[in-house]
Amino acid sequence: MRILRISLYFTILLMMAGKLFAQSGATGTILGTVTDTSGAIVSNAKVTVTNTATNVEFRTASGSSGDFNAPSLNPGPYKVTVEAPGFEKYVTSNIVLTVNQKVRVDAALKPGAVTETVETSAQAVSLNTDSAELSNR
Repeated sequence: MRILRISLYFTILLMMAGKLFAQSGATGTILGTVTDTSGAIVSNAKVTVTNTATNVEFRTASGSSGDFNAPSLNPGPYKVTVEAPGFEKYVTSNIVLTVNQKVRVDAALKPGAVTETVETSAQAVSLNTDSAELSNR
């Protein structure tokens, strides 16, 4: 009787472990590299991966090698947005992710408009360009 009980517990434990492993494998990954248009690496770019069916977002950043990785995503349609200072926003959509799939989305960022404003103010200097006279007024 004791052996039967141990066998039953062991069988239940194996079934539960099987369900846990099956659930963990039902995801996919979106990964890629962020560069500029010349091919130079762009590190610390903000990467947002959005499931367009559920609006669930996964946020990460590109590393020192320009690579990013969005693991354990549920299957479905996705949009990837990449932003970095000094570059235009990169957006690609209609990425369909299936179970156990790795989809590569490499982003080549275009230089963007600089929106900094430099304001200077100074008193105008009076200058007589009609003569070579010097004055200490």
